[in-house]
Order: sequence, then C-alpha cells, then structure tokens
Amino acid sequence: MVHSLESQIDGLLADLKSANDALKAKDQMFVDLERLVSHHESERDFLESKLENMNQVVNSMEERLGRTSSEQETAEAELAALRQVGDSNRTGEINSESQIAATLAVGRLIAKTLEHRNIQTKATCFRRWACSTSAMQAVAQQNYVAAELAHQLENTREKLVILKSHLKKSRRLGRDSGMECIVEGYETT
Repeated sequence: MVHSLESQIDGLLADLKSANDALKAKDQMFVDLERLVSHHESERDFLESKLENMNQVVNSMEERLGRTSSEQETAEAELAALRQVGDSNRTGEINSESQIAATLAVGRLIAKTLEHRNIQTKATCFRRWACSTSAMQAVAQQNYVAAELAHQLENTREKLVILKSHLKKSRRLGRDSGMECIVEGYETT
C-alpha cells in the first residue's frame, strides 16, 4: 500500500513537473509573442512615419511641378509676345507699347535665366559641401578606429613583453614553461 502510494506521488510529481515545464514553455511563448508584437508595432510606426515623409515629398514635388508649369506658361507667353514684336518690327509696324512689352519680356527672361543659374550654383555648392562633410566624417571615423586599433596593439605588445620576460625567467629558474607558469607570472605582475 505504501509502495503504491509512493508510486502515485511519484506519478503526481512527474505530472506536476511536466505541467510546470509546459507552463514555462507557454510563458516563454507569451514573452516571445509580446516581443514580436512590440517589434511589429515599432516597425509599423516607423513605416507610417516613412509613408508620411514620402507623402510630404510627393506633395512638395507636385507643388514645384505646378509652379514650374505656370512659370513655363508665362515664359511661353512672353516668348510669343517677343515673336509678335519681332514680326511687327520686320513688317515696319513699330509700336511703342509693343516695344515696352518686348523690353519687359526680355528683362523677365534674363532675370529668370539668372535666377535659374543662381539656383544651379547653390545646388552645386550644397552637393560639394555634403560630399566633403561626408568624407570628413568618414576620415574621423577611420581615425577613431585607427586609435582604438593602436591602443589594442599597445596592450598586446605589453602582454607579449610580460609573457616573454616570464618565459625567460622560468627558463633561468629551470621550471616548466607550461601554462601554469604563464598564469602565475601574469598574476604576479
């Protein structure tokens, strides 16, 4: 009877252990699921912000395109007015009003050309500045890495000097030059 009771207790303990293991596995799955949900939410937030930025860029480009097309229409109208003035000059019909309009149109075209050249110059300068800044940042990063590498090499050199002096000392003393001696020599320094 005692033996059957012990076997029943052992069975219950085994069942409890397996239930505990299953509960731990479920807890771990729950933790993993929470981590995955958190990761998914952060990715979703990142993608939403990226989408918002892209929408802003698209809106900005559409606005620029609208301005450019209206500027192009204005320039085409001014060019047509200039051609009309040129045609009237060839036919001998010189009108002071058309000359003033032509002069204004030429002035506006020159101003637009100079403004466009100025914008291109600024863009070129910005690109050069961005490239040089990027290059300087890369050089600074390389200098940092080189300094870290030099520090590690100096530490390695010091350790090699310690190891070499310990090995020489252990040979003079006639001791075994095994790892125990090396560790003892390193601990004493």
